[in-house]
Amino acid sequence: MRSFDEWLHDHGLAQYAAAFRANDIDFSIVNQLSEVDLRELGLSLGHRELFFAARADLGTTMPVANEEPLPSGAERRQLTVLFCDLVGSVSLAERLDPEDLRRLIQTYRTRCSAIIKKYDGHVARFVGDGILSYFGWPQGHEDDAERAVRAAIDLVATVKTVSPVHSLSVHIGIATGPVVVGRDEDEPMDARLAVGATPNLAARLQSLACANEIYISATTRRLVAQHFELEDLGKCVLKDIDEPVQIIRVTRVARMPDRFAASHGSLALSPMIGRDEELRLLLARWAVAAEGDGQVLLLGGEAGIGKSRLIHLMRAALRAGDPLVLHYQCSPYHVHSPLYPVIAELESAIGLQRDDSDDENLDRLETFFAQGGGTSGEFLGVFAALLSLPIGGYLSADLQPHRRKALMFNAWLQFIESRSESRLLLLIFEDAHWIDSATQELLDALVPLLQQRSVLLIVTHRPEYSPPWASLGHVTSHSLNRLTKRQAGEMVQGIGGDRRWPAELLDQIVSNADGVPLFVEELTKAILESGIVRRTDGQYELTGPLLPLAVPATLMDSLTTRLDRFGRIKEVAQIGACIGREFRRALLAMVVGLPSAKLQDALDQLVRAQILFRYGYRRACSGDRSIVELSREF
Repeated sequence: MRSFDEWLHDHGLAQYAAAFRANDIDFSIVNQLSEVDLRELGLSLGHRELFFAARADLGTTMPVANEEPLPSGAERRQLTVLFCDLVGSVSLAERLDPEDLRRLIQTYRTRCSAIIKKYDGHVARFVGDGILSYFGWPQGHEDDAERAVRAAIDLVATVKTVSPVHSLSVHIGIATGPVVVGRDEDEPMDARLAVGATPNLAARLQSLACANEIYISATTRRLVAQHFELEDLGKCVLKDIDEPVQIIRVTRVARMPDRFAASHGSLALSPMIGRDEELRLLLARWAVAAEGDGQVLLLGGEAGIGKSRLIHLMRAALRAGDPLVLHYQCSPYHVHSPLYPVIAELESAIGLQRDDSDDENLDRLETFFAQGGGTSGEFLGVFAALLSLPIGGYLSADLQPHRRKALMFNAWLQFIESRSESRLLLLIFEDAHWIDSATQELLDALVPLLQQRSVLLIVTHRPEYSPPWASLGHVTSHSLNRLTKRQAGEMVQGIGGDRRWPAELLDQIVSNADGVPLFVEELTKAILESGIVRRTDGQYELTGPLLPLAVPATLMDSLTTRLDRFGRIKEVAQIGACIGREFRRALLAMVVGLPSAKLQDALDQLVRAQILFRYGYRRACSGDRSIVELSREF
């Protein structure tokens, strides 16, 4: 395989090789580059089209780094299925020469596959000019339904650009639900198909959708409702489905300032329990920063532990003091997009509208900085370039990428310093475990400069994030612990409106949630919606015998993700779950059939990850989910 630089040269794009290298772009991520990314790299319109055509020609010859083999056995799990189909393909076939049609379909498939893979989806099969893809297998993510809908929105936009001659469009259906994924003996060795009602529902929704429309199922809506603008189209009878199905149309991504707002929107918040100490810590650091001694707070914790909620509470407490808040939200969908959080915050701050003209957006940019005291043309040019706006009057178009990067860094640091001179400044970098390398470099440059500024910088993250400046004197690190059983019980009572719960049901919720606030909230809400209890004066009563609680759909993806990280070791956890919440090592060894040393290593890894605790399940939800994931063939 030729090198990436050679590939660029072969397709008349050699002049951009340095820009690609400076941004760490090679074959491993070339399929993830968008129109906006290429504009930022300096490619002209004609060269962007040339790049997309060259990328399409790569097809299946593109090298894939460290691609894991697909699981060999059948596996039961929650899956979000996306079915995308080309509109008007019969008419295309009548108008085009077969060879031209073949090239067009190949380009369409390649471009669509790149979008699906960008969101870590799995292209299961091509069905004529349709594409069946899975989100949540072979690797699960806590947000697979959201990934599928984001991919669908990108697919609609991308297919419009596949051909400069023919106007192409797609219609898409998405559904979420339980399936069994495994190899069909009649399919190729590398094919895996999901069996169940979910793929059929996705296909039926797709067939119902009009051109450039995305229809999703009711379960998918429950998982993504706060992230997208949706339109409820009512119920419809679909072929081969007994009951009428709720049809929901996706219109666009909802504009939310951060993931907490996106996750909760206008929903009523559950009570905040057990975080008084942490809130006092944040406010104390703010008081120090207000005296001119800049502070940095690293706020860590696992998913669902309440980091974003705590930031939300702090901002509410500070509102009366009217601080300037700049919120930089890192995203799992943009880990390879240089400076994505900075660009997104700037777009929001100036009110940029992509549907408006460049001149209108440049006026917004100039007005925004004029309100802050004005700045130089070069300064404005750097930010215009960052927003992919024309830089003609501000900045030389011949600037080398490394020089433009240096100017951008200096301009942003000057911007932060100037804002902190006139007003107390709260900087929030949220979900830094998803930070892109360029933004991390910018953050590394910022932290040492804050010591003499009236600035509090809060960086939220999961345990895997470890910045190089964590040991500096003005940096405080704090990790959020899980709730105690008493605190979890108080949270359940608060969500339920202070009615008394049956003791055995309350114990089961608290035990299964294992101190994670998100799990407490979702389990409690699922029970209230399920009909397991009925409301009476001052209490809840069981409507029947108390059975083991099912894991709600809102938590299944999160739990699957944790187990999927362990690859084949996951099977040990699944088998242990079948034995019970607690089990003896000797019994597990008899069932698993692994050599003693390998079994011990697997157990040690699961204990370190807190999937197991002293060889009993640390979190009951994990055990329940493992049972769900086992095929009956086991």
